[in-house]
Amino acid sequence: MASITKRANGWQAQVRRSGFKTVSKRFEKKSEAILWARSIESKIDSNELSDISTARKTTLKEILDRYLTEISINKISYMDFPYFRRRFLTSKL
Repeated sequence: MASITKRANGWQAQVRRSGFKTVSKRFEKKSEAILWARSIESKIDSNELSDISTARKTTLKEILDRYLTEISINKISYMDFPYFRRRFLTSKL
């Protein structure tokens, strides 16, 4: 359920759902905050919004390894990618 609270510079809508990150936004009018909160809740209910916590935990090394095994094997430069990956991961930026 959404919570709408009065702030010094407007209204804040906050939507909390189990399994999803808390989403909040500030509005000038209370009616705008209510409409926004309802739209976010309906998107969560209809699975238009998904939880991105697993994507945030994915490391670059995991992404590059997956690319190596799933995508680059179909490319002409497939033999060069392991070298690039190793150099990229060990470089000091």
